[in-house]
Amino acid sequence: MKRLLYTLSTLLFFLLLLLFPQTVFRGAESGLLLWFRTVLPTLLPFLIVSNFLIRTDAARVLARLLTPILGRLFRVSPYGSFAMLTGFLCGYPMGGKVTADLLREGRISLSEASYLLSFCNNTSPGFIVSFLVWQCLKAPSLAAPTLLLLLGVPMFFSMVFRRFLHVPHPALPEKMANPPSNTGNEGLADGCIMDAIENITRIGGYILLFSILFSLAEQIPGLPLSARLFLLPSLEMTTGVRYICSLELPFLVRYASAAFLTSFGGFCCLAQTASILKGTPLKIMPYFAEKLVTAAATSFLSCLFLLIF
Repeated sequence: MKRLLYTLSTLLFFLLLLLFPQTVFRGAESGLLLWFRTVLPTLLPFLIVSNFLIRTDAARVLARLLTPILGRLFRVSPYGSFAMLTGFLCGYPMGGKVTADLLREGRISLSEASYLLSFCNNTSPGFIVSFLVWQCLKAPSLAAPTLLLLLGVPMFFSMVFRRFLHVPHPALPEKMANPPSNTGNEGLADGCIMDAIENITRIGGYILLFSILFSLAEQIPGLPLSARLFLLPSLEMTTGVRYICSLELPFLVRYASAAFLTSFGGFCCLAQTASILKGTPLKIMPYFAEKLVTAAATSFLSCLFLLIF
């Protein structure tokens, strides 16, 4: 049944490409420009550096510096503290990638990896402040509370997810990774760079596809308000946030909807994360459910904040 669904979906998408070439071109152009101008220069350096950190002793040094605070607060191992740092500061899908890489290297256990994935794959503070608050909402006064909501709610829910996943304290790796077979600096650099380029190219492909889907879905006549607020914008986060904020709706509705989408990340980020998790025992559906719960709570608290203050 699943194979038949994939086949029919692919045929339908191919037919839409032929019937609406101009719409497809606009979507592809928008996706490529978003990837080239924003995602590539922002994310690629972090991908390369994170590979160096994980494959050398640098991550261990950094992890030990973070553990006294993050380890005690969130009950994570030293390497788990490093995954938290990248997940909250570097943006999608760095938290998922670093968690998956640490699991592959044997630096963290499967239970800790599942726990980290539940709350540390988030939108970067730079995106929240500069794009969401300043450019789209045009409400600089909301920068601090929005940042607190979008980063604080996942931290709060980490306690809930930790109890649900039964993560031990301290979370220790089930087995240590074997040392890299190629320890030469040249081989290490080539491996880190090529892995980063492969991942950033894959991310670009997903952005391209979901931007095209967004452009095609936008042409559907008579879309209900619920679809325009949630279904359509959730295809791709950056385009979706801009779309929500352009709607002629009360500010509270636009703010809460944009907060939900920014917290959730959209289906494009979900697909990117699923791609990065391939080759590990980590499952995407629990992550999907956890992100929905976190996004719903973030949206509710955003409404509450505007109503009170």
